[in-house]
Amino acid sequence: MKPQRLLPRVPRGLVPSGLVSVALLTTACGPKTEPDLTARLLFTATGTYDSRADEKVRLGAGRRRAVWQRNPPLPGRTVTVEYNSEARPAIWAVTVQAPEALKAGLLKENPASRAVQTPGGPAQLFMTGRLRDVLLRPVPGGVQLLTRGYATQYDSQVLPAFRPAD
Repeated sequence: MKPQRLLPRVPRGLVPSGLVSVALLTTACGPKTEPDLTARLLFTATGTYDSRADEKVRLGAGRRRAVWQRNPPLPGRTVTVEYNSEARPAIWAVTVQAPEALKAGLLKENPASRAVQTPGGPAQLFMTGRLRDVLLRPVPGGVQLLTRGYATQYDSQVLPAFRPAD
């Protein structure tokens, strides 16, 4: 008794060219684009690039720091992220030394922000979008972006900047 053939016969030569066509279609989908600046900031803050960090430090009480100096994921000389390891997506601060065009780029990508005052001077609070409730403030030699959660836990002097506008 002959075994039954479950698949239909495919003419010779059709299978290899079919496989080549599928391979070409799946790999030739165009150039891969770099994530925008806002996405790179959020990826940096939430740990996507941690494996490339030059230094990782435990600061105690669940607080940690990652530092990039040789190949920072954001435009600038040095990028430092401090975060709470138990709630990293909500509690982080990113400091960029010599930030080149970081501030202008983020404000262009996220135009819904308002000027606020902090003890360190004027700052911008993002009101909507992916950076909602993130404060962009100047620090010596650069800029810092921090979440309301980070301010609540580690930097309460800037909490008034998160209050709703009058």
